[in-house]
Formats: sequence, structure tokens, C-alpha cells
Amino acid sequence: MVATAVSGSNTNASSYTNGQCTWGVASLLGWVPAGLGNADTWFANAVKKGLSTSMSPSVGDVVVYQGGTSPATAYSPAAEYSSSGHVAVVTALGPGQTFSVREMNYSADGGGPGIYDTRVSSLVNVQGFIEPPGMPAGAAGSGAGSATGSLSNVSTDCAWNVPLLGCILSQSAVQKLEGGLIMFGGGIILMLGVGLVVIGALAETKAGRTVEKVAGAAGVGKVIATAAAPARVVQGQRQRRTQRQAATVQTQRQEQSRNEAEAHQRATRRAQLRVQRARARQAEGRAKSTTPPRTRVVYRQNVRGGGGHPASYRDANRPIENKAKYDAVFGD
Repeated sequence: MVATAVSGSNTNASSYTNGQCTWGVASLLGWVPAGLGNADTWFANAVKKGLSTSMSPSVGDVVVYQGGTSPATAYSPAAEYSSSGHVAVVTALGPGQTFSVREMNYSADGGGPGIYDTRVSSLVNVQGFIEPPGMPAGAAGSGAGSATGSLSNVSTDCAWNVPLLGCILSQSAVQKLEGGLIMFGGGIILMLGVGLVVIGALAETKAGRTVEKVAGAAGVGKVIATAAAPARVVQGQRQRRTQRQAATVQTQRQEQSRNEAEAHQRATRRAQLRVQRARARQAEGRAKSTTPPRTRVVYRQNVRGGGGHPASYRDANRPIENKAKYDAVFGD
């Protein structure tokens, strides 16, 4: 992690609190508009302002983190983002779902107000990514693991190596231009349809003119619907793509949580088995230490005198080595 104090170069940065993460990102990227609000509202407000968004990172994107969440992962220290969320700039793509970011006022990595730092992040607690205007998806990076270095010189749209038209026109302007062209074309077609209806009415009888007017109106309606259909199709495709990406991220998060839970359960079972085996060995050792030796006191009668009283006995602490032989000689 490298922490540096940097002054902003984007005039739009003045609309954000000096030294905060929003001010730091707006100072690094000249295309960031003013008035996106706190960090946790950047993603929604960027959509309202016509900026392109994505659920996967590219170099040069703005990553938006949820407010009041904990990024306790292998790539981030265990600390909470503020309730107002957090934003950073994607500087490089790493292996798997990791990426490097440059940010301001992230105290968990030793930063603070007015201080930039860099770290490796994952998709945990990420709302989404805001893409630079006029820039094709994925064009900012040179592949996984390719770092771009410092972004302090990136202050205008033209800093990206893209065609001139894409540098001048933002995505919102292109969308407005497309909508205007569609409306203009629809107007021309409408005027042509009306003209045809008028010409047909002059050439035919009163009954014929009525029929032509009805047919012309129906034709104009079909043309207008046909012209508006491509815009609806494109919008529907974008919405479905965004939904699929969000579903993929949700599935990955669920799978990661499930794997972590299973690993914790296996570790707990192994620990319990070790404790049970240790207790069993201790109990077995105590049982062996308290079991008395097998001894036997043996009395035999005086074979010679026949008096019927014990004449001798074996030591109680000395076990019989050959019981069968002993019983054959002395009896029991």
C-alpha cells in the first residue's frame, strides 16, 4: 500500500467534500460529473446521468462499494466502510475476481482524508462499476494482471486512447442523438404518409378518399411502431445483460459462503474427533493403572500327616506359573 497526498485537477471535484473518497476519485478522473452525491448514491445517479455501468471491472472504471459493510476478505483488512459508502478507481485487473484500486480516505490501509492509497480488492460488497463515457467495455485494460500505474494524469475524456468521436461525445449524448434521429425519421415518414393520403384522396372519389385515408393512417402507425421497435429491443437487451451479470455475481457470492461454511464444519469435526480420542486414551491409561495383579492364595493339606489343617501356602503376591501342574500335585 502506497499513501500519497494529491491535489485534485478536475473542476467537478469542487462539488464534493475536499479530502473524501468522492473528491479523490473526481480529482483523478476528469469525466466524473458533478452532483453524484455521497459514495453510496454514485451508481444510481450515474445511471440517471446517462453513464454506462457494469457488474465486472475494467481498468479506469469507478468501483462503488455499499455503505456500512465489512470487506473482511483475504484482500482487504477487517474494517467497515462508512454508512455513506466508498468509491475508488480500478487501476489493474488481477487473477480470479480481484482487481487493484486507487482511493482516498480509506483508513483501514493507513490512509485518511486527502491521502491516496492503493490496495487489492474483490467483488465482495461491490454495488457495481461506472464506466468512462465513450469507451468500449474492456478497452481500458490490457488483460488480467496488467497494471496501468498512476491515474493522476487522467483528467479528460481524451486521455483514453479511443477514436475522436468517442472522445468528444459522451455516451449520454450519443443516446440523445440516436433518439433524435429516430424521432426525425418518424416525422419524415409521417409526413410522407400524410402526403400519400392527400394525393390518393384527390385522385379518387369521395368513398375512395375515405378508404385511402383509413389505410394511410394504419400504414403510418405501423411505420412509427417499426421505427420505435429497435430502441426498445436495445434497451431490453441491456437490461437482460445487467440482470444476468447481477445473477452471476450473486451466485458466486453464495457459492463462496457455502464453501467457507463447509470448511468450518470439517475443521470443527476434526477437532472434536481429536478431543474424543485423547479422552479415550486417558481413560484407558487410568483403567490400566488401577487394575490389581491377578493373585491367588492357595492352601493345601498336609499330605503326610493328614491332619486337615493347612500345612503350607503360596505367596499371595506370586502368581501361579503352571496351574495345571500345581493342581495335579497339590490339588485345589
